[in-house]
Amino acid sequence: MRKVRKAYVGCVIASFFNIFMLAMFQELSIFSETSLKSKDIWHDAFHNEEHFYEQWAKDEMTQGERLEVLGQAVTVTSQVLDTLGLQAFLESATLIGWLRHNRTHMPWDTDTDVGMLRQQCEQLQLTKEAVQEMLPEPYLAIKFGCVCQEDCEGDSERIAGRIVDNTNGFFVDIFSYEEIPTEDAEEWMGDRIFYRRIADRHAHYVFPREVLLPLREDWFEEKPVYIPNQVEPFLHWEYGQCLGKKKVLVCMCVAPAYSSRGSVIQLVALARHT
Repeated sequence: MRKVRKAYVGCVIASFFNIFMLAMFQELSIFSETSLKSKDIWHDAFHNEEHFYEQWAKDEMTQGERLEVLGQAVTVTSQVLDTLGLQAFLESATLIGWLRHNRTHMPWDTDTDVGMLRQQCEQLQLTKEAVQEMLPEPYLAIKFGCVCQEDCEGDSERIAGRIVDNTNGFFVDIFSYEEIPTEDAEEWMGDRIFYRRIADRHAHYVFPREVLLPLREDWFEEKPVYIPNQVEPFLHWEYGQCLGKKKVLVCMCVAPAYSSRGSVIQLVALARHT
């Protein structure tokens, strides 16, 4: 109770301090998801870095419009790969959107992520050329392989494929997953079969086979997609057990967040987790 009281007092103090910040930066304030979608995509609230191709970027576009084209891109990508026999599934932030935002993108999302199984891809002998041949305009396969085959420097090695819409520069990233060989298994894994995201030095993302497979058919942006067998456990292995587990709201603070382009006022909820 004492910790909760301290958190509440601290939150109240922070709120009074940030009333002044709100007055100073009123034009940058965002108070709701609806407001967020009406903002221009170059607003400081959005993490745009490396999430678009500059040569195709639009000077003006609302976040709502971006989410619409991202939804179209993930639908086209999933349908093309499915036609080729490869079952692409929602993952990472896109899957969080499916879980938390009624089978749509998170309102602040800036790209889309799907996964695929390396073994299935290699059995089909899929190539970048085969994918590009199936893609309708204006989509381009910037890269594609069952594992990364081009532009594989540093963190980019974990991205096996990328499909871009050349009317706006936004894209779908495709990550490849594989069963962890016995010789690479860690002792704590015991006798369970684990999978991993290939070349993921970014997060070392591993998880039990049963949270991913068999894939399930579902819907995203009102279109059919594949999702992991156990969505929340799949996300917990990447983001932690507290994902989606907020129980007791203590208070709502207004807190400043900063980016390379300036100050952004955001609402932050302090909550206890179980």
